[in-house]
Amino acid sequence: MLLRSTRTGAVSIVVYPAQGEPIVNAMPVWGFGVTVPLSARVKPSSRLLAYSFGKVSGTSFSVSGNVVPADAPGSPVGGPGFPGMVGATWHGDQLVWTDGASLTYGVGADATRWVPGASFGEVSRDGSRLLAVLEQEPRQLVLQALAGPMPAQADPALGACAIPYEGTLGDVALAPSGRWVAFVDGRGLNLARAEVPGGGAPCALSGHRIVATNADDPAFSGYTFPAAAPGSAGRRAVHAIGLPAGSVALDVQPLPAPERIQSARGTRVPLLSITAETDSVEAVAIVGLGFELGGKDPGAQLLLVQDVDGDGVADPGEPVSAAIPAPLDGTPRVVRFQAGPVVPAGTRQTFLLMLELSGAAPNGARFSARYLPAETRTRGTISGAEDRFSGAASPVDSGEHVTTVLAAEERFNLSENPVRGASLTINYEERPRAAAVYTIAGQRVRDLGGVLGERSATWDLRNDRGSPVASGAYYLVIEMPGSRIVRKIFVVRP
Repeated sequence: MLLRSTRTGAVSIVVYPAQGEPIVNAMPVWGFGVTVPLSARVKPSSRLLAYSFGKVSGTSFSVSGNVVPADAPGSPVGGPGFPGMVGATWHGDQLVWTDGASLTYGVGADATRWVPGASFGEVSRDGSRLLAVLEQEPRQLVLQALAGPMPAQADPALGACAIPYEGTLGDVALAPSGRWVAFVDGRGLNLARAEVPGGGAPCALSGHRIVATNADDPAFSGYTFPAAAPGSAGRRAVHAIGLPAGSVALDVQPLPAPERIQSARGTRVPLLSITAETDSVEAVAIVGLGFELGGKDPGAQLLLVQDVDGDGVADPGEPVSAAIPAPLDGTPRVVRFQAGPVVPAGTRQTFLLMLELSGAAPNGARFSARYLPAETRTRGTISGAEDRFSGAASPVDSGEHVTTVLAAEERFNLSENPVRGASLTINYEERPRAAAVYTIAGQRVRDLGGVLGERSATWDLRNDRGSPVASGAYYLVIEMPGSRIVRKIFVVRP
């Protein structure tokens, strides 16, 4: 949103939506008295307001600033403040302020005199762009690309632009994304999209529009003051202007099943691919995705892996964008991502839905996923607009992916050895007649006859008395039809 502060008198809020009529709300009166507000900025990470004001005393005029709760009633003027602070804004948790002669990053021992000659400035959230008013002849409004950690230095090679500027020092603003600029000239309050192509190419402003006539001191902010009773006719106002909202197109497709899927711990079963393509307005966060899963693995996890190289395979090193527990007991279950990836503006990214097995999946387990469109939620990172997405309107099924633990000539296998998890899954070709765990000395630890299934058995690492076994070596003895299998296993406790 675009927040505009006031100069004098009572204060109200005017919200200009992207469409529709302005919404006017009264705001708690600040009661400045003989003070004149110069600029105001709300801290993005909290409801703190940095503001500057001029104080009239007889024939003298002094300038100071302060930081207060943004929704505090009555006058925010108070406390020791910052003498000489003509204007202030925020970059993350750091205050960026000016004394009218230079821009300073931080306060106290952390303060760095940053941009000489700047009477005002604002930094994008990621520290890649600076918008500043330079006090020179003629006065200029400069949009500059930055390089390096904050407070970063201007890098002309990355691109910059400057336009003559006749407004006052606080009459400019840069959106947190660095993609929108607001400034006041003789026509009123201007809003335009900022383009910095890089490579030394000149920047440009596009999509220019006048959003208010009698306006000053614009400021972008994700937080607006609490609305109160209406009734602000004839007063100067705080303006919040709705930026155009971005959207994302989604495409969900099944992933091919591998010829053979092991059920060992850490195996990832490919299910679906989800491609998200945003327009050029803003980054869009995917804040909700839901799937109906089938299969059997009590310790499984569901992952969204970014397919960086676009080959449809979750390669080692490709980042996991989100992960949630997905315990499966053989019956269908709906699981939901409550937070997902953020897709930058004007980009196309693909994410692979993978089920990571815990090692407890039995031989022949069948896994599947169905995309549920009704569970999808998106949110614009600047506008806050929700659920602006297209495509993927119908459920999409992955098809069944079957685990084949045993090789062609194998009769028996283990989910892991050494055993570091909470249980051990024993897979076999046909149901054994008996199975048990013994110490190295030959004493029986656990009779597994009661847990033998048709294709697998799970040992919970407890003895016949129900107590957890200690770390160490054991023998697993399985009586198969026509043969006996003895395997040494190692239990590793944390």
